[in-house]
Amino acid sequence: MKLFPVIFFLLHGCCRAVAGINVMNYGARADGRSDDTKAFMEAWKAACGSSGAVKLVIPRGTYLVGPLLFNGPCKDVLSLRIELQGTMKATTELNRYKNTAWVQFGWVNGLSLMGGVFDGQGAASWPYNNCPKQMDCKVLPTNIMFVNTVDTYVEGITSLNSKFFHVGIVACANFRGIDIAIGAPADSPNTDGIHMERSRNVTISRAAIGTGDDCVSVGQGNSDVVLTGIRCGPGHGSASGA
Repeated sequence: MKLFPVIFFLLHGCCRAVAGINVMNYGARADGRSDDTKAFMEAWKAACGSSGAVKLVIPRGTYLVGPLLFNGPCKDVLSLRIELQGTMKATTELNRYKNTAWVQFGWVNGLSLMGGVFDGQGAASWPYNNCPKQMDCKVLPTNIMFVNTVDTYVEGITSLNSKFFHVGIVACANFRGIDIAIGAPADSPNTDGIHMERSRNVTISRAAIGTGDDCVSVGQGNSDVVLTGIRCGPGHGSASGA
């Protein structure tokens, strides 16, 4: 009888189990040809609507997806870990992009993004990029955008051939990125590796960036930005705005 309260505490009181959500259970095909956008958004809806510590798993395979807006707030989620074990490929149909991001994480706290490849398939879109020539151009989508996130940790991701910027960090607080690989041809237009603006306490370490524009661009309104172990080339180095 004395053991009952202890067992009850271990099962119900000491911690909250990590809820695992797998995109394959929501209809993802992972064959590189079928459109898996709906499956990803349904899996995100389930993850964001969960409670406690949540894990979203994207198993090995190749996923063809259109724009993915992974937006919160996720009111009852304490932490949200996304494990990308495969490759995501962006659709090349530009008329599907109503936002300036292919994959966006917005208004989420305690997000971790681990591993995987984000292939923007930008070569098909670069001929339509007029931004180097005209000011009122239509901006192509960034591969991975973080908007208004707090306490974000990114590790081991690879971004390839973005249509525009590779990684955008906008209005975020407490962002840490480590072991990031970014690649695009030297003549790819406006494919900045990492761009940040209006963000605070941002640390990027151990990043290998080869692209057609700035490896790291620090825009306006940032504070407490630390860059260490950045390997740049091809690319224009690092640039800082006002």
